[in-house]
Amino acid sequence: MNPRLNRLKADYQKMQELVSRSKLIQIIQTEGSPPEKYIILLKCRGIVGLDNNEKPVFGSSHQLGIHLHQDYPRKGPVFQMLTPVFHPNINANGAICIGDEGDHGFAPNMGLDDLIVNIMHIIRYENFGIDKPFNMVAASWARKNSPFFPLETTQIITEEYFDINILGDLSNNENINITIDDGEADSFNIQIS
Repeated sequence: MNPRLNRLKADYQKMQELVSRSKLIQIIQTEGSPPEKYIILLKCRGIVGLDNNEKPVFGSSHQLGIHLHQDYPRKGPVFQMLTPVFHPNINANGAICIGDEGDHGFAPNMGLDDLIVNIMHIIRYENFGIDKPFNMVAASWARKNSPFFPLETTQIITEEYFDINILGDLSNNENINITIDDGEADSFNIQIS
C-alpha cells in the first residue's frame, strides 16, 4: 500500500484515540477515506481578540481546519483556525506556526494527534513565540501581558494508560523493582526494599 495512505490511516486511528481520551477535543467533520481533511473542535480558553481598551476577549470553543495535502507527510499539514484566535503564532487569516524549525515547526515523525495537543497549548498561551511571530500585533500585546499566561492548564488528555512491570517477590523479602512505562520517552522506576 501507498506510504501516504498508511500514514493517513494511522493518523485517523490516532485522532480517534485522542478524542476517546479527551473531553476537550472533538472531530466535527472529515473528508476522504482515510480522511485528508478534518474540522476539529478544541474546547479551551483562548483569546479571540482585544476590546477597545486592549483587554482580551476570551473564547472557549475553537474550530480548527486541517488539510493533509498530497505532499503530506513530507511537508507539514495545513492548519487553519476557522474561528478567531489572537495569538503571536496564529496570523489574522488563521494560519498557525507550531515552531521555528523546518516546515513551520513540523517534522514528518510528528503525529497528527500530538500536533493537535500542541495547538491547544498554543491557544492557551502555554506555548508561544514572540521572537519570530506570525502575528506582530499579538506578539507585542503578549510581550506586555506575559504575567497573565498561561490562560489555562487543564489536563488535555484525561486518561493515561500505563504498563506496570513488577520484578521481585515480597514473600522472600527481596527488593522489588517497579517500572511504569507510559509509552512516551519517560518511564519511572521505583525500588521497594
